[in-house]
Amino acid sequence: MIKAEDFFKQHESKAGECVFAPTVEARHVQKGDSVIINVGFNIQTTAEEDGWQVFVGRTPKFVNEEDFAAQFLKLDLQGTQELPEGATADPVLKGQEIYVQPWDDTELGVVANAESAGWVVTLPENGKPRFMSDAEFRATYKTDAAPLADDGQQGVFRYVPQEDGPSHRFVVLTEDTTFDFADGAYTAAAGYVLYENKDDVDGYTVVPGDHFKENYTVTKVPEAPQNDAKRSGPKGNRFTR
Repeated sequence: MIKAEDFFKQHESKAGECVFAPTVEARHVQKGDSVIINVGFNIQTTAEEDGWQVFVGRTPKFVNEEDFAAQFLKLDLQGTQELPEGATADPVLKGQEIYVQPWDDTELGVVANAESAGWVVTLPENGKPRFMSDAEFRATYKTDAAPLADDGQQGVFRYVPQEDGPSHRFVVLTEDTTFDFADGAYTAAAGYVLYENKDDVDGYTVVPGDHFKENYTVTKVPEAPQNDAKRSGPKGNRFTR
């Protein structure tokens, strides 16, 4: 077991550099529309001007028109997964009443109005109806269905790194490594990425490689790893998004 800081110092000669550039889901909102923001916890409020409701992972924020145009670029994504056999996907329009069961550990369901055009998807693995925005659905599953809303009013966007934005160093794990984090030991598999993060109590965060690619753009490629250690699954649950 090793401290993240000590591990990074041992491998910093092979470190690469990156900038935060997450893929986000966003929809346009007008002044007076309901939006959700995060102030340590999610709250619902009213947009004071035209702008965009943005979801970085599961964290919501409101971005005004000017900042959104400067910070985000529209992505034309097409999902690669086939909708599983036995699954259903029912299109719904913004404001339409829907019934969903959003929790894994209970059969409790809720009736709500769809916040955007989207789909109520029921997968055979759990049989629970879940809501997916049109953008999220299209970025996940293959579909020839026509868009449910004006393509310019919602979709998947990529954050454009700003010139004065901070950069982070990172290293790719070449073998399973157990870290001594403040909240307990955590074993990350080969292929995970450890990167500098001043907002983390340990000063570093470790995430799966695919998560890293979704949220960061590499500006300096690290030295190619020389160890082809066998990959195995992670132990623990230190995965933040």
